[in-house]
Amino acid sequence: MLDQELGDASGSFSVLRAIAAGQTRVAQIAARTGISGGSSRVSQMLDVLQRLWLVEKQLPVTVTNPERSRQSFYRIADPYLRFWFRFVLPSQARLVDPEGARRHLERRVLPELARFVSAPAFEEVCQEWLRGATDAAAVGWWWGTVREMRGAALRNVDRELDAAAIDDDGRVVAIGSCKWTAGPLPTSELTKLEALSSHLAQGREPPDLYFFSRAGFDQGLTSAAEGDERVHLVRPADLFANAPAG
Repeated sequence: MLDQELGDASGSFSVLRAIAAGQTRVAQIAARTGISGGSSRVSQMLDVLQRLWLVEKQLPVTVTNPERSRQSFYRIADPYLRFWFRFVLPSQARLVDPEGARRHLERRVLPELARFVSAPAFEEVCQEWLRGATDAAAVGWWWGTVREMRGAALRNVDRELDAAAIDDDGRVVAIGSCKWTAGPLPTSELTKLEALSSHLAQGREPPDLYFFSRAGFDQGLTSAAEGDERVHLVRPADLFANAPAG
């Protein structure tokens, strides 16, 4: 496909491999691939890959000037391609016979599958649900630096959110934690979201807190939802309750 669409198919393939390996920023991709022209050339290639719908540029949903933001990172757009680059391409030698493929599935794919599904696939599903639930103007990821107490001093700490919804005025109206894990979501997630809620509210009404979990919620989160109308617990059955049959 790349050979048909691009003049530099091998370079573009190297960019996709780098992103799949976790090098998601322009400088990281340039360093990983060693492409001639460095970051400038990699940026051009990423623009082309975006136009082909192979790569997505991600920014915090609260960014108001995307063209000037330096907080961007890149992600392979299609879930199938993400899976292929993550589990198939690096292990092709193991997949030449059924027994090798079975061992690869059991030892390397299945143990990592829940984590792979959780981010970003499950997060994207939760974001779409949150868009409808809140009638938000935009929903996406959020990340940034916040001030938190560390010991006896305030320090800058990098934090991120799996989902955040903003209204037409750019106010954050809801934030969420989305986890596709085997165990119940712990109360510690509530503590994290409460802290970020205060940071993002900026003196206005704090956002609602949404928790999305494959395997339910611990007693602390369940009790919090029963006693606070801002806390919402969402299960997979809730996400797909209104999905069309088939």
